Amino acid sequence: MNRGHSEGGFTLIELMIGLTLSLLLLAGIGGLFVGYGAAQRRLSGLAVTLDNGRFAMGRIESEVRNASGDYCNAFANALPTAGLTPRRPMLFGTATPSALPAWVPAPAGGTPAPYPIDPGLLIRGYECAGDAACTPELPQVGSDINVVWPVGVAAQHRVPGTDVLTIRYLRGNGVPVAHMANAAAPIQLPNATAAATLELASAGLALIADCARSEVFVAEAVGQDVLHQASLGNADAALGGVYRRQNDARVFNFARDFVSVTYFVGFLPDLADANSLRPVLLRMENGGEPQEVVADVERFDLNFDVIAGDGRRSSMDAAAVDANAGALPCPPSALEDSIDDGCLWRAIAAVDIAALFASPKGAVSRPEAFRYSIDGDALQAPEPDTLMPHGLPAEWRLRREFRAQVAIRNVLR
Repeated sequence: MNRGHSEGGFTLIELMIGLTLSLLLLAGIGGLFVGYGAAQRRLSGLAVTLDNGRFAMGRIESEVRNASGDYCNAFANALPTAGLTPRRPMLFGTATPSALPAWVPAPAGGTPAPYPIDPGLLIRGYECAGDAACTPELPQVGSDINVVWPVGVAAQHRVPGTDVLTIRYLRGNGVPVAHMANAAAPIQLPNATAAATLELASAGLALIADCARSEVFVAEAVGQDVLHQASLGNADAALGGVYRRQNDARVFNFARDFVSVTYFVGFLPDLADANSLRPVLLRMENGGEPQEVVADVERFDLNFDVIAGDGRRSSMDAAAVDANAGALPCPPSALEDSIDDGCLWRAIAAVDIAALFASPKGAVSRPEAFRYSIDGDALQAPEPDTLMPHGLPAEWRLRREFRAQVAIRNVLR
């Protein structure tokens, strides 16, 4: 007798359907992983870009606010004829130009020491278009303490089309005088330890200041005294003013404590690819080697808020400020009229800074639009091989603009 039976298994059609569904499932999971990876790269690139922008702008803002900063940062006692309080000029008592910092112009013939320098020298911008010369002309060796790299698309060259900013200010608390300082007597400090903290080189520049005056002279620390004889290089052994302990007069090492800081964008080799370049925001202090602040800064543009002598307020780039393109009246000043070249630099009320920051390479896999206000409101979405204004291909990157208007805390005029 035959008995019916059945054997378990899949037909060919069932196997094909199962394989198809498995492949579709794997494709879907793979697509999720690919999409997740792309999203992670974008978010990571955006985070780096935003962190770089916030850090760099915060660093620049803090120093721009200090531009022209001096001890007690007081004003001259006498008012100019217009009735506005002028910025107290810094006085120099040195006898020869060789003792002066490179950025301080030599006094006009016959000018007696101590003589003032224009406070407008304490902030300078440079408008740079493409690979052309900047306006005003960038300092060359011997004309300033900070000389930036030449322009060009190569390592250790300034990025074409990016502006340059220099600010100067006094840093630190100095050392208080122990007694009244005036005439030719040495300046006495509280003790030899206090004098040692000044780190004054033999025949180095020192600054003494209170809330009424500020004076730079050639000095030498001996014990707890600061000497300022004419033999050290001063026009006169006597100080130009009287500095009292009760007015909290203080002495500073001028060469160390009065800093000249310059920001510019330059090219450095990419650490991940020595054959590639990265545009880097650089900071130079007192003639030292430029130090990297952040990388991937493609644009850097400056404008200046100017208050003219008649109260009119204007926004100008550095070239217009330097040339006084609008023929605006100079701001009132305690300085002599003979020191009025580029007088609008004494009229700077704020600095408007715009910068374009890019992500590391590979953050996106297709062009992503961005705006840069200096170019107008139009969206830009360059293809990867498109040359950007700084001279390198756009590549696959995110881009974000950061902008800040920084008020000058210390009156320049």
